[in-house]
Amino acid sequence: MKRYILNSLILILNSVAVNSHASDGARPQIGGLVRNSDGSIRNMNQDDAIDYCASQGQHLPSAKEFAQESQSMGAAGISETAKEGYYPVKAQNSDGTIDNFYFSFAGYDRPTGDLGSTWVLSSSVKIDDTDGAYWDAGDTGGPVFIHNTLANAGAVRCAAGPSPQTQPVPQIGILAKNTDGSPRNMSQTEAIDYCKSQAQHLPSARELAQLAQSLGAAGISANNLKNGYYPVTAKNADGITDTFSFNIARYKRPQGDLGNYWFLSSSVRTDNPVGSPYGLLGALGAIISVTDDPNTPQPHAVLCFQGR
Repeated sequence: MKRYILNSLILILNSVAVNSHASDGARPQIGGLVRNSDGSIRNMNQDDAIDYCASQGQHLPSAKEFAQESQSMGAAGISETAKEGYYPVKAQNSDGTIDNFYFSFAGYDRPTGDLGSTWVLSSSVKIDDTDGAYWDAGDTGGPVFIHNTLANAGAVRCAAGPSPQTQPVPQIGILAKNTDGSPRNMSQTEAIDYCKSQAQHLPSARELAQLAQSLGAAGISANNLKNGYYPVTAKNADGITDTFSFNIARYKRPQGDLGNYWFLSSSVRTDNPVGSPYGLLGALGAIISVTDDPNTPQPHAVLCFQGR
């Protein structure tokens, strides 16, 4: 399953992302079951379901959104702390957010018709078992994790609005170019000074990771042991150590220069601060260093970000 397959590269967010979907007590606006032209229930795997809902200007609901819906239908619902009769949900959503909560389906008022008998795919996997998906159990209510089902086709419902972007999207500034229009190559020190001369800054490894995430990559996670993620151990130009995990799955290569070059960051590997700067490989969305890939060409293209 492409969304969670290990592609040999990854990264980790220092702060826990806050899911900006509906609050725990609100009922999200989730539509009916997606159907084929003959009226039968249409089945898709998780990747296709995510893409389908996005093509409709909507999003595949997270495990927490399905829990919120079940709660609005009578279930005891969501708790942020462990309680008797509640089970843990340890979800990571397709937008990279982490949702840890407890849920009880007690009191759930099962709906009539297909909604009350159909299990529906969510956009969430389990933090420590990304080979499986969380499903909304129409008969019992609430999110249920099933191991090794990520590639399985299942019923789909879409929720109103696009999936929220929970990581900041850096503001791209100047791409340094030569007089003939080709990207201008320079060393890391020269690139830092150049961007500063433009009243901008050379981005850190994390900022380039956020850019890749804004282009579809599974992106930054707070858990560097997850399948499909690799560690980025960066030290930034200001001396701050920034260690995180990253996943390039679902990255959509942009057209033009941004998809064709390796862009230098202001960060270096903590275990090789002199000879191994990090950068963004535009073709793959990967945050890699010279140590990770000795064939990475040097010097590198320079993309400044807005702000100092």
